[in-house]
Amino acid sequence: MSDIAPGWYSDPADPATQRYWDGECWLGDPLPADATPPAGPPPAAPPPAAPPPVPAPAVGVREQQPAIVLTRPVPLPPGYRPPAPTPHGYTIAHPGLRLAARAIDTVALLLLNVAVNGWFAYRWWRDFWPYYVEFARRYANHQSVNDIPVPQTQSLVVVIFVIGVALWFAYEVPALANNGQTLGKRLVGIRVLRLDVDGPLGFGRAWRRWNPLGLSTFMWLCYLFGFILQFVDCLFVLIDHPLHQALHDKAAATVVVHVKKERA
Repeated sequence: MSDIAPGWYSDPADPATQRYWDGECWLGDPLPADATPPAGPPPAAPPPAAPPPVPAPAVGVREQQPAIVLTRPVPLPPGYRPPAPTPHGYTIAHPGLRLAARAIDTVALLLLNVAVNGWFAYRWWRDFWPYYVEFARRYANHQSVNDIPVPQTQSLVVVIFVIGVALWFAYEVPALANNGQTLGKRLVGIRVLRLDVDGPLGFGRAWRRWNPLGLSTFMWLCYLFGFILQFVDCLFVLIDHPLHQALHDKAAATVVVHVKKERA
């Protein structure tokens, strides 16, 4: 069940028309975008008329079998491709631009973590580095390493991860909720757009879009399982057609588009 309320919306595949969304699928025939739709769903199509009765054959006359007409599908011209969708008049963003935007945002987040998380990272390095040096020295000399005191750095690792995820949330969710753009998306000229209307995502939808990626970060400590989930999520852009949505886009009913609209 979709979270989009039933009603008349602009057709993402053809912004020149509008159709009725019942919460699960489109109903009825499309209407022009500037036409006034009915108050509710489109009227149901009338049932097909009953075929006329077939007269019974006369006695002694052999009933003729109806002719069977074979039809063939109309062949498409070589190299034909259906037109690309233009949600609300925008073109779909190329996956390469999305990757570039994500790279820019990752660098920005690393800089934020250096500023905010640097002290905790320094404490972890100060506690762990002597252990590593002693471990490497004994291993090189074929000595036992079982009696080396192991530093208790688990709590610091958890603190570093929690702060890092919180910084990511604060960096991305409010920006997408406001205008659909983080720093990286603004620099490469793309924007996150709702599928139902051309407007701000809002905080709830931006949070739902961030959740599949952000919460998976906590599973990095489990043999990088969270990183694999994030990688598959983002890789889905390459195989999804025609809107090229990642899994987190599908979770929030969003699409990433170029900022500049197509000319009518």
